[in-house]
Amino acid sequence: MNKQLLKNYIRDRKGFILIYLFCSSSLIFYFNFITVGENSILYPVLFTTLPFFVFLLFDSSKYMKFNQRLLSNIEGVATDLSPSTYEQQLVNQLLLKMSISNSQQYQQLKEHHRENLYFLSHLMHHLKAPLSVIEIILNDETNIEEVNEAIQQQATRIRQTVDQALSLVRTDAFENDLAIQPVDIIALLQQCINEQKKECIQSNIYPKIVCPVKQLFVITDSKWCKVLLQQLISNAIKYSALKDGKKMLSFIIEYDKTHVSLRIVDEGIGIPAYDQHAVFQPFFTGENGRKVTHSSGIGLYLCQKICKRLDHELSFVSKQYEGSTFTIKMKVSIQNKNLTNM
Repeated sequence: MNKQLLKNYIRDRKGFILIYLFCSSSLIFYFNFITVGENSILYPVLFTTLPFFVFLLFDSSKYMKFNQRLLSNIEGVATDLSPSTYEQQLVNQLLLKMSISNSQQYQQLKEHHRENLYFLSHLMHHLKAPLSVIEIILNDETNIEEVNEAIQQQATRIRQTVDQALSLVRTDAFENDLAIQPVDIIALLQQCINEQKKECIQSNIYPKIVCPVKQLFVITDSKWCKVLLQQLISNAIKYSALKDGKKMLSFIIEYDKTHVSLRIVDEGIGIPAYDQHAVFQPFFTGENGRKVTHSSGIGLYLCQKICKRLDHELSFVSKQYEGSTFTIKMKVSIQNKNLTNM
């Protein structure tokens, strides 16, 4: 191993050696042909050779010790590099920085893996529950219309859970499935409301859009923004349904020259103050989640994750027993430049 290191050292220092040979030859030539005397060559040889070999001795010692310790680390034997030159110190700092970075990445992957396992077990639980309900319904002697209606409700729960799971999985490759462009937020919002019209009717909820214009374009991805809106509307319906009587679900849109703010205002049961700090944490259901058997604690976490990737801002205010307001702040598109009241 030392022989190989010595060969490597000579190869790395060949430039210095060649310069030394050239300078020594020039000096010897000068003394030999210009200066007379029998001992004229001895002085330049000693003058050039002795300091150079002393330099090589100390330099090669530092080189070989550092590289020997470096090879030991490569082979899996943890060894302190103990750098002695500025160049070696830089290499040592780089290796330490890479080690810290790799350790952080490993911890992130480990945490991500743990989160995925927890999510998977959560998902299995929420898929198992509606299937168990369907089995009970099919064994119960009721009329066919009631059975169909009950099974349809459980099928909707299964579909929503699977949609949440797929959306959450796809966020890991978000950049590969992203098309940022001007999107008419009013048309997209109307589409999301229509798709959940049946749930609104069943829960005695009346949605309405409040906006001074008929078209309003924002900079977003239409598919992911739709997932975001669907989650927030689904949450508003789910927790408004726990209150009796007629409830309003308002979508209030305000805008200026730079941003559009969409406020989703429900008249549901609201979020207790002691739960509000954790509503965007994964799998957190809180007090309200215990009132809804199919609450997964994934929806708002997914919404926050989507907003961060789309460069939107998501915030909320809520008062228990009175309702909640979730606000999405998005960048306005230049296609709105002709709107007179912007």
